Amino acid sequence: MGDRSLPELMRDLIEQVGNLVRDEVRLARAETSEKLNIVKAAAGLLAGALAFAIGGIVIVLFAAAAALGQYMDAWLASLIVGVAALAVAAILVSVAKSQMTARELAPSRTAQSVRTDAQFLKEKVQ
Repeated sequence: MGDRSLPELMRDLIEQVGNLVRDEVRLARAETSEKLNIVKAAAGLLAGALAFAIGGIVIVLFAAAAALGQYMDAWLASLIVGVAALAVAAILVSVAKSQMTARELAPSRTAQSVRTDAQFLKEKVQ
């Protein structure tokens, strides 16, 4: 290595940095694809569960309104049960949104790897 010229060393460095960047891009793609597949599978399961749950939820809500209707007008009982159901739905939407933030879905391993590589290169250049 002692007999190599500075231009040769610089050319090698540039080539290695290029390879490193390409490897990091491949890693980011793989990690993003992996996380996207997890989201797709979870969304499919949620859709299936929702399809089965809707019927049961409607029946339970009708039963709750009918039970409450024993103590007040039917329209008021239905309104109270409907508003309660919407409140529960709003809470569920809020929780789901918090779990699907960009931060949670970001390729964190790749970001850490890029930071490590950048620190390594910075130390080698100094």
